[in-house]
Amino acid sequence: MGKIPIQFPGLNTPVFRGKELIQQQKLLVNLERKQKLMELPQSQTRPMQIKLSPLEYGWRSFTVAEALNQILLEKIHLKVLKPGFWKTK
Repeated sequence: MGKIPIQFPGLNTPVFRGKELIQQQKLLVNLERKQKLMELPQSQTRPMQIKLSPLEYGWRSFTVAEALNQILLEKIHLKVLKPGFWKTK
């Protein structure tokens, strides 16, 4: 559930309760649950890792512009590999 508790049948609740079809409805805000969610990050012993997008993996120590100034483009050899070429059949 997110910040606003809503039942979405088939997504986060069953579609049927017994023989009754459940309709989408807004639920009451549970203040105890909200308080526990606020305390959860503070109670973690290990800090969460920062996740980088795949485009940011290769550029950690210098930016793209600095890299182009330092490396001559003629000396770069690029090989494009087909995804999954290493998998055996």
